[in-house]
Amino acid sequence: MKVEDSFQLEQYKLPKNVYDATRSLNALLRRILPESVRKTVEADLRRFAKRIHDGVGRLAEGPHNEPRLVQYDHYGRRVDRLETSEGWRKLKDIAAEEGIVGIAFERQTGEYARVHQFAKIYLWVGDSRVVGCPMSMTDGAARVIEKYGTPLMKSSILPLLTTRDTTHAWTAGQFMTEKPGGSDVSRTETVATRAPGQGSTIQPGDLYILDGFKWFSSATDGNVALSLARTGGPGSSGLSLFLLPLKARSFLPGSEASNNGVFVHRMKQKIGTRAVPTAELSITGAHAYLVGELGQGVRNIATVLNITRMHSAFHAVGSVGRALMIATSYAGVRKVLNTNTGEYVLLQDLPIHTSFLLDTALLHHALLHLLIPLSLFLGKSELGSSTPAEESRLRLLTPVAKAFAGQRASKSVQDCIEALGGLGYMEEEPLSRLMRDSLVERIWEGTGSVLAGDVCRVIGKSKHKAMDYYLEWAYSILASSTPHPSVSLLTAQLHTISHATHRVAKGSYDPRLPPALLAALGYTTASLSMVQQANWASQTPGEEGELEWEMLNRWLGKAGESLRELERLAVGEGQKELEVERVIVHGRAKL
Repeated sequence: MKVEDSFQLEQYKLPKNVYDATRSLNALLRRILPESVRKTVEADLRRFAKRIHDGVGRLAEGPHNEPRLVQYDHYGRRVDRLETSEGWRKLKDIAAEEGIVGIAFERQTGEYARVHQFAKIYLWVGDSRVVGCPMSMTDGAARVIEKYGTPLMKSSILPLLTTRDTTHAWTAGQFMTEKPGGSDVSRTETVATRAPGQGSTIQPGDLYILDGFKWFSSATDGNVALSLARTGGPGSSGLSLFLLPLKARSFLPGSEASNNGVFVHRMKQKIGTRAVPTAELSITGAHAYLVGELGQGVRNIATVLNITRMHSAFHAVGSVGRALMIATSYAGVRKVLNTNTGEYVLLQDLPIHTSFLLDTALLHHALLHLLIPLSLFLGKSELGSSTPAEESRLRLLTPVAKAFAGQRASKSVQDCIEALGGLGYMEEEPLSRLMRDSLVERIWEGTGSVLAGDVCRVIGKSKHKAMDYYLEWAYSILASSTPHPSVSLLTAQLHTISHATHRVAKGSYDPRLPPALLAALGYTTASLSMVQQANWASQTPGEEGELEWEMLNRWLGKAGESLRELERLAVGEGQKELEVERVIVHGRAKL
């Protein structure tokens, strides 16, 4: 039998407009955005969704689109030429045209600009081939220059990083990670030496010479990068931040193209994000320019991290959203045997299949409720219109959102692969790429353990004030809510969190507590947003209030285990458990 004569599977088709097909995002924006802003934002999202459907997703597809390093030319000269595909370059052009960075700096929708930007990024994740990685670093670099750059940097570089004109658009990298410390930048080895012939007073914009080695750089094809380098003694206090040109010795547009002493040692061979040119870099005698004050590098680059972590979280939920859309679209065309009735039915009509996808659907809904309101806090912060309490919540919850979303996304994508059976396991299906690419969100910009420690530092340094702000906000939401069993359960969860965070503020707690606290804050913060959504929907004609409450109730059921673990660890009497766990994992120490 020829394959053409055998049974033909019906190919699933994704919705023509991915924005209109995402109910949770639609409803959230209807609640959060003022009507005049919503009309502008939704018109842009629908137009972009049509562009996505019309073929953007086929750009940079396949291994032939992966970046390639040519270190030497045919004369034996070191050239370090990084070759990227036409598809990858086109994706970067589309990012510029669509304002993937620019929206946040044009601020045409005021404090809602970040909501607009990240909603658009969410829609594009499934088709962008992770071009959002260099865009996120470009976004962070633009914000750093806006805050700390010299007038010359602001006038010459900032417009290039935020423009929609593809003939002038620049992208930026972020060079932090080095071999000694990984996420611990305090062990940075790269050294910056102030160039001679400058004034006696050190000031932002001064020229320095950089020498060092960067272990990971994920925007190697950019025009400039922000780099940490040591200008003082050991530790984080000896680090400063620099603007490092990558295609010339000067950052000024129109400068003569030349190698700036940045050499590509080798390309990283990664599990996923293969279209992204990630490399190890040797920096030798590179010209770089001081950004901000000397010795304030870690504080200044934290601005980048807050933005890139938000991008990472939205990439995670975007991966879940696209995987779920594929799984449900397939369930709408694939027929299987219902063993209870003996009839062939669509997968979507098979209760066991629907139940299998339920956790992914709930996670997707909850992550959007965690992230979209947080993006509003970021937009307000950048306009200077946020309150001290909102600033505090933004600082506390950004690492929570990134880790919580990143740790759960890849598992949900794997479930969607299983939902397609053998078809889902095929490389031709986008699910395999989504799974590989989503794995990076567990690591990039901080692993779960690193970010859990960051959350505890925020609580400790503020002497619990950050949590006081958070709890005041949380209790106010519950106090203004319609009575519901979910509200009572959330009240109890907040008591558990409060007890644990007071232990953290005192500096005496079980070392296993930080990850449990981060998970509890992720579940609870998403739940609080869902309470607001359910109340609004119940009072708004045409909205699905009953469904919103039901999703909240089911989500809280998933949160129970994390809260029980936090409650157990908050007691702080686990030394014996720690010793046993070490033996289980690592074995007994050999004498």
